[in-house]
Amino acid sequence: MTTRPVKLACFTLATVLACSSYKYIPPATFTYDGPVTDGVPYRPLTRADFQAQEPPDPVRGKIDALTAISCVVDSVFIFPIPEDGDSARWQTSLEKARFRAIMYPKKSWWNPKRTSKKDTQRLLEHEQTHFDIAELVVRRANARVQPIRAVAPTPAASIQKARELFDQEMATLGRSLQDWTAKYDLETKNGTDKREQKRWVELVRKELAMTDSL
Repeated sequence: MTTRPVKLACFTLATVLACSSYKYIPPATFTYDGPVTDGVPYRPLTRADFQAQEPPDPVRGKIDALTAISCVVDSVFIFPIPEDGDSARWQTSLEKARFRAIMYPKKSWWNPKRTSKKDTQRLLEHEQTHFDIAELVVRRANARVQPIRAVAPTPAASIQKARELFDQEMATLGRSLQDWTAKYDLETKNGTDKREQKRWVELVRKELAMTDSL
């Protein structure tokens, strides 16, 4: 059987990250079925990146800003081939997986009442650090992920096993992003604790500098 690479783009996690001056709001996942091209790759955020007209109902009236972020992966999936020419054992590979952090402006909201220079600086710093954390998580995943190779008695079983291994890796990435962001928002009180916010900014920036080549 001839191998044929297929390009995949898979969402691993889509997360709503809220900055609130009212009370702690943990990160929440949501379903996003739009194209990856709706998002922007990792970079410094600006006020103009927050384009949603309204925040979701559960947090309406309770937040100052909301950032929608997901981690996506580009990879090449190889169809099953006989292992070492033995048709009783089939190998499926998932090669060159590369995770990326994406922010979605059309799903991200900014409280129009928060227009002062002080508010803008505070909110942008907090939301940027959310994006920084997502970038740090995918960098670590990119350094960790090895090519996935699954061997099974049939082509279908080989494909299924490879997908299961890949799903496990995406689940690990998702948990890492959720854990980091939840801890960040909890300890900074969604960015309102200035001392903790500064500590987190310095911590994440240091980690980004150390992983810049990953």
